[in-house]
Amino acid sequence: MNAKTLLIVPAALAIASTAHAWSHWGFGLNLNLPLYYPTPGYARTVVYQAPPSSVAEQVTPAPGPGYVWLSGHWSFYGSRWVWVAGHWEMPPSPSATWVAGHWVQGSSGWVWVDGAWNVGSPPSAPGSPPSPPSVPAPVAAVPVPSTPAPAAVEVQEGMVVADEPPAPIVEYVPACPSPEFVWVGGFWGWNGGWYWNAGRYAHAPFRGAAWVSGGWARGGRGWAWHGGRWR
Repeated sequence: MNAKTLLIVPAALAIASTAHAWSHWGFGLNLNLPLYYPTPGYARTVVYQAPPSSVAEQVTPAPGPGYVWLSGHWSFYGSRWVWVAGHWEMPPSPSATWVAGHWVQGSSGWVWVDGAWNVGSPPSAPGSPPSPPSVPAPVAAVPVPSTPAPAAVEVQEGMVVADEPPAPIVEYVPACPSPEFVWVGGFWGWNGGWYWNAGRYAHAPFRGAAWVSGGWARGGRGWAWHGGRWR
């Protein structure tokens, strides 16, 4: 055995030992940590925590005929649940219906299944066997009447409600469309029951404007609403 061989053998043993250590560490990490895909809209997100209860959401007026309301939903973003607001969307065809995404409990945790447009199946060719019936999803969205719940601006200043408002919802904040827009956070409104006014981007009335959010304050007669303002 020459000197070169004597140098190669220890080096190979060291590499094999290091690879074995990394292989053992990687197996332990995958075994003990949950799988997170925090961005809303991705399929097969798996988390250990059960999602919160659904939120009664304000339905804004439709932007035009033919639009379908896609209800909001909970998403696990980072390390907490956030609410992704509902919105109107034009279907890919007049007959398409929206099958809403939903959380399903599995053996390893709660799994998010993406929503999708159901455009129907093409007709079968003559003489071919009929297609097997599809399994319906638990929740499907249908077009919502154009009469919405009271808009955020219609919550009257000083309105008093006897019931305590629920805890504020942590919302998913999308990317700002341009520097002239400011995020206006969502809040609870009252219309015989609590409903959530989703946050949105609003055009600032002047350069450098900041939005001061409104809120419900407890008083002698109940909970009074004090609206937000620009400053």
